[in-house]
Amino acid sequence: RTGSLPLAMQLTQLRVMMFRGNNDAATRIFTRLQSESARAPALFRHDVLTEASFLAMRKGEMAESLQRLQEAGTLLDPEDPGQRAEWLRHRANLATALGNNERYAESANLLLSLVEETRSQVGAKHPRVAEFACNAALMLWQAGRAPEAWQLLAGFSEADVAALSPLLQAMYRKFRASIGLLAGQARAEVLGQSISAIETAGQTLGHDATQLNSYYSSLAWALFEYQETALAVPLAERAMQLSGPGSYAYEVSDLLLELAALQMPVTGRPDSDFMSRKSLECDRVEYQVLRAHLLADRDALAKHTTVPTDCAPESGARLHALGLNWEPQGQITVSERMNSPLLRRLGLGTPQAEDSTPLDPALRARIQALVDEIKAQGQGSF
Repeated sequence: RTGSLPLAMQLTQLRVMMFRGNNDAATRIFTRLQSESARAPALFRHDVLTEASFLAMRKGEMAESLQRLQEAGTLLDPEDPGQRAEWLRHRANLATALGNNERYAESANLLLSLVEETRSQVGAKHPRVAEFACNAALMLWQAGRAPEAWQLLAGFSEADVAALSPLLQAMYRKFRASIGLLAGQARAEVLGQSISAIETAGQTLGHDATQLNSYYSSLAWALFEYQETALAVPLAERAMQLSGPGSYAYEVSDLLLELAALQMPVTGRPDSDFMSRKSLECDRVEYQVLRAHLLADRDALAKHTTVPTDCAPESGARLHALGLNWEPQGQITVSERMNSPLLRRLGLGTPQAEDSTPLDPALRARIQALVDEIKAQGQGSF
């Protein structure tokens, strides 16, 4: 029981239970605390509701998480200089909650305003500016606006990135590589950033950390688009081993390996269970459209003309770039088409001079060394 404890101690207990993953105990503490803090100062009640939002997010209750955070915001005074830092944190949390509720455009717009506000207050070199920019770029990408996301990330220099924490550096480089790939940036830029992201994350987390799954899958997909399938396959296999079905890294890698089997022998592929693993029509259509394009199967392509309604914005934007009709809902806008290497190879993008040139030997050696390191760890069958 916590009813006789001071309110501040109860709030600390709530945080401790959440940290330990004891959501049931945390929920009980919040229920009591919410009742007993009804007459507490506004800032304290704001903190309680903010923690309740985090608790709901941990429980997968995203709508409630957003609602709690919106309630918390009404307890702050944006005009009070003493609450400036709290108001900034609140809006950053709100942007996350909006994104968790798939309101990507709203989240991106809020984060973009935070980028500009933070830049004007503490200077463009402050790490928080790059942190907000990374999150804004992710939301723009999920809203199907990859070219805008690239413009945002490209505004940061290597010196700016070097000032970030190692994990934030790795996240920035991964986003920059993935978004640069879609936006048609130089091959050396895309692959160089992706490899650096893996190296930084691996040094920080350990090269067998499950968090590396998205880093491996991102580099694997980039290599596949650049027609370096033999290098892409072991990275995709490792990404699947480090992740579970339903995760983004798993799904991307699963798709890659199934498509790679059209070009080279891949252990266990084609997989007769592949389509049955895809619960969304969007995922099934994406595979079928990509397969048809790679095989130049015009009859198969003719069967798919419209983006399925269950596609997330970023998936819809990809299928739209592959030639399907798309009527995005809400605040989604497509300012310009993607221009990734795969689209260019299929005749759906603007050709670039490097499309007809081989991969730089030094860059290839760097990637091969990474693949060899994964094999040497003795993890998986490559």
